[in-house]
Amino acid sequence: MFLDNFKIAFNSIFSNKARSFLTVLGVIIGVGSVVLMLAIGEGAKNSVSKMIESFGTNVIFVVPGKIEKGKSFNPVATVGENTLTNKDVEDIQKKADKIKDVAPISLLGGSLVYNKQIASSAIMVSSTPALADAMNGELGGGRYINDDDINNKSKVVVIGSAVKDELFSDQDPVGKKVTFRDTTLEIIGYTKKKEQNFQFGGFSFAGFSTMPRTTAIDITKSDQIFRIICKADSNQNVDAAVSQIKSTILDNHKGTEDFSVLTQDDILGIAKDILDLLTILVASIAAISLIVGGIGIMNMMLVTVTERTREIGIRKAVGAKNSDILIQFMIEAIVVSFMGGLLGVLLAFAASFAVDRFTPLSPVIDLNFILIAFSISFIVGVIFGLAPAIRASRKDPIESLRYE
Repeated sequence: MFLDNFKIAFNSIFSNKARSFLTVLGVIIGVGSVVLMLAIGEGAKNSVSKMIESFGTNVIFVVPGKIEKGKSFNPVATVGENTLTNKDVEDIQKKADKIKDVAPISLLGGSLVYNKQIASSAIMVSSTPALADAMNGELGGGRYINDDDINNKSKVVVIGSAVKDELFSDQDPVGKKVTFRDTTLEIIGYTKKKEQNFQFGGFSFAGFSTMPRTTAIDITKSDQIFRIICKADSNQNVDAAVSQIKSTILDNHKGTEDFSVLTQDDILGIAKDILDLLTILVASIAAISLIVGGIGIMNMMLVTVTERTREIGIRKAVGAKNSDILIQFMIEAIVVSFMGGLLGVLLAFAASFAVDRFTPLSPVIDLNFILIAFSISFIVGVIFGLAPAIRASRKDPIESLRYE
């Protein structure tokens, strides 16, 4: 009897293919959108993880603002007026014996220009020679900033691989001149292009271009520090290094903990929390179309119940119970919704391929996402198929037999 109900369901669906397709279109779009958004979020998390892990497990980030583990993250605290100072950098170098490299970073406002062409991908920063070692930086050509550049306030810059591709394509940029804030800088090197560069909203680490910190201070008249990047002398000493950094900066700030010292795991946790929140928000918006799809299924099932009133009367006349009729129409609603879910998953796979092929994003469809999609389809079928099924089961057999 159960298999018979499935046969009846499929016969009903395929007897009017156009109506059935339009009915499940909302479910197809809803399921496809939700799976695609989850896949994009998962792909972004994987890219962030690879990018941060490429720095090394012994890299430590010192940022302004207090970030407490296990509590809500306040991004404004890390981008407001900076509390980190040059004395903090100098004292970490002197007092923290578990630290191998210390590199202050400053963000610089302005555009990098070559032959009147603006490098839209360029993110200008200033730092010291220690940054290359601290961040495991690899050069594609030329050299990195050295101590002579710092001491002489040399007007030089190391451009990111994305900037090199944008401004110079296949040409060697070393030795060429670019302009930043009406100051001419000589390109002395460029970073190596990596396969995985996290990009989100136009932001890419491949766009980082670095000039000597002393040169930047001379140009901008500001010595504010955006971040301090430190590298422990070994993976085993990361916790000890974190304690030394905290103790040193607390002494300088008179006991006020207006900064945070973050390890690789901390950064990954924060990034994943933010991406999870964004993914859930966008997926929830996409899921609204599932309600529209569910209403479409309910509408079709109500029409089907009306069209098959005489059939219901005949089945009841030969002994079918109300529960039998209820199960029959519930199965039909679930099959319709489940088929919509299947087509939605196929749509998500196709859309993921297109996104991966034509955008910087790399969606990752996990098996759990597919299970979620089919679970959603089942629930939509049950919820929106229940009312028509109950209506069908309660029809009077005599009145149904008289129905024309």
